[in-house]
Amino acid sequence: MLRALVLVVLLHVADAIACKCDTSSPFLSNAMSGEVVVVTVVAPGERAVRVSIEKQLAGPKVSGVVVVQGADGGNCNASVREFKKGQRVVMVLSKRGSEFSLNGCGVHWLAVDGANAKGAVDDGVTSLALSELEKRVVEAQRGYEKFKGG
Repeated sequence: MLRALVLVVLLHVADAIACKCDTSSPFLSNAMSGEVVVVTVVAPGERAVRVSIEKQLAGPKVSGVVVVQGADGGNCNASVREFKKGQRVVMVLSKRGSEFSLNGCGVHWLAVDGANAKGAVDDGVTSLALSELEKRVVEAQRGYEKFKGG
């Protein structure tokens, strides 16, 4: 009986500290800062994924192969569980120290299909040419820097 009570209490505590946030913000809303890159998935995983950077669209320079942390049940990172080896994706990365993550609420990645990015790109936009996406991300980051006073 005591074990059951402890288990119930632990589950409620875990639920209380788990991330709860609005997940509806589209990719471009989240791409105003950070490293925005086109990647190829090298090694998928449950909580982290290893990716090879193909192209930098905006933000601080990142290159090579990096590990990107996803959701762990307690943080607000986007999940990386559905990524497949060889899949091409556009990601908004957040860097803390030497680690990268898909940090925050809302959409932080889009699938790449040929020359197009697909997913919740912006309000009412579910597909956009990568070249146009790059222009919009650069504009968003410039606007954000002006807003911040930088």
